[in-house]
This record gives sequence, structure tokens and C-alpha cells, in this order.
Amino acid sequence: MRKLTCILIITLAILTTPALAQEHGFFFGTDLAGRSVNGSGEYSTTIYPITYETPVEGPTPFTFGGEFNITDQTGYYLDSKNFFGISPVLGYRFGSAFSATVSFDYLMTQEGSRPYWATRGRVGGAPLSGPTEFSSYSQRTLQVTGQFYPGFWQLFMIGGIEYNFLQLKLDSYTVYGGYLEPPQYEPQQYKSSETVFGWVVGLGIERPLKPQVTIVGTTTFSFSKYEGDGLYYGENKDTFELDVGGLSAHLGVRYYVR
Repeated sequence: MRKLTCILIITLAILTTPALAQEHGFFFGTDLAGRSVNGSGEYSTTIYPITYETPVEGPTPFTFGGEFNITDQTGYYLDSKNFFGISPVLGYRFGSAFSATVSFDYLMTQEGSRPYWATRGRVGGAPLSGPTEFSSYSQRTLQVTGQFYPGFWQLFMIGGIEYNFLQLKLDSYTVYGGYLEPPQYEPQQYKSSETVFGWVVGLGIERPLKPQVTIVGTTTFSFSKYEGDGLYYGENKDTFELDVGGLSAHLGVRYYVR
């Protein structure tokens, strides 16, 4: 009963808090930010088989492909696809119903590791021995969004675009050697930096703390998807897609400039 009473008191306090005193002008702030990236990818490759004959129409090509996630051993083998960081925000409030913001999500880099034999099968029922391979992936996002306030307790709707900066680094090995001598592992490194546009929508709430200071919480969903020939280790693929969108959450403060 006491818990329910406390919840009701807090809820009433939030709902009866006066609206923002300053409803126009520039504002800035900083958020704690987090994004759970979808991280699913797929690829396909067309192969033309080599033949010793020369048919009139040539050899018939065939296509194979696959799917993976950035946390899979066959993907980027990251420890997690949840990214956390900070997000500076700059914006302008045009009135009680609309504002526009520019923000940059500077999220931490996720890393991962796997044993060399994880994707290379087994010999005689035993895993292949070898060194550990490492990976790192970062995703940082510039967003330009508009906020529409319908007039309910400073709730607002969000819509806009985002520009994602993607970086991937994989440390792997090439093996040399035969059955009569120990294998030799030559280190190799794959690096790729790509960018991609996407759409973002969401909801938020803004409540005043002081006449010029508010607290803001938002939840948004990104539809960003990378399509290209980067961000894939090994041989080139005819098609490659990676879903870098996902669910994001922000919590921070805004300071309105008089």
C-alpha cells in the first residue's frame, strides 16, 4: 500500500508540474545514450564454375549466400550489440508545439574474441589449435530531428534522419605449413570504415526542473541499413546487407538560453 501511495504521489507531481516557462529560443544539453543494434546481416555470391570444355552458352553460374549476426562466431563475434555513451544536443524551440535538434551519439566501441578454430572445423574430432582472433566495431550517429508537442504533459513525437559512422576491425590469421611441420600463423588485419543514412522515429517527454532547465527522456527506433561491399571480411560479395538500426534511449537535461 505504501509503495502504491508513493507511485501515485510521484505520478501526480509529474503531471501537475507547470509547463516549460520558456517555449522558444536556443537550447543545449547532454544525454546519456544507449542503442541496441539489430546487427543481422546477409550476403550472396555468384560463382562461375571452371570447366575444361567450351560450351556455346558458357558454364552455368550458381549463387550461394548466408546470414549472420554481429555477435555470432561466424559474424564479428562481438561480446554484445548494446552500445552506450553520451550525446551532446543543440536545438531551437520554435514555440509550444515544435522544436528541432541536432545531436551526436558518441557510443563506446564493442570488442570480441574467438579461438582460431571456431569457424574452421575440426580434424579427427579435435578442434584445430591456433591463436585467438580479435574484433572491434564502433557505430556513432549524427541525428537531425524535429519534435512535435501535441500538448499532453510535454509529451512529444520525434521524426528525422541520421547519418551513421561505422568502423570494423578484425584481426585474423593465415595458416602455412604441411603435415610434416608445425603450422605457421601469419597475422592479418581487416579494416573498413563506412557511412549510411537512415530514418528515425520515436517518442519523448520533457519536464521542467527550473525555468530554464528541463529533463528529457526519449525512445527512438532507427531504420538504418547498410548495403555495399565493405564491412565484410574475406572475399568480396556480390550483395551484402547489415541492419545497423535498432532501439535507442536517451536521458538528459536541456538548458534554454534567454
